[in-house]
Amino acid sequence: MDYFELCNIDEAFWATAAALNMDGNAAKWLQVYKKQHGLGDWNTFISAVEKKFGANDYRDAMSELLELKQSDTVEEYARAFENLQFEISMYNDGFDDTFFVSQFVKGLKLDISAGVRAQVPKDVDEAILLAKVQQQVLE
Repeated sequence: MDYFELCNIDEAFWATAAALNMDGNAAKWLQVYKKQHGLGDWNTFISAVEKKFGANDYRDAMSELLELKQSDTVEEYARAFENLQFEISMYNDGFDDTFFVSQFVKGLKLDISAGVRAQVPKDVDEAILLAKVQQQVLE
């Protein structure tokens, strides 16, 4: 959307502009989709694209987040965690800070998670900061 607004493309042409930039299997899929459904409006088109090409991304990111464990530094763990958090939030913005903080703390090494949990962080940024402090204390 930002691209279309930046280029001053009228919303009625967003689906067409996006379609012009598809290649490979996406372009082939688009030809079949247009035959069956027409190009349609932006919301219908983007929903179809997300369903076709993004359906597994959300599930995969959620599985990875739920299984993610700290194996090295807090910084590396936090970077991997936030990457998955943002990816999940692109598909589903219904998860709140409590969910993400709980998952972050759960994945920390035991000696670090205990100290972070006791501080009851309100968001992931605070949990990361507390985990970094706890890591320094333990070093």
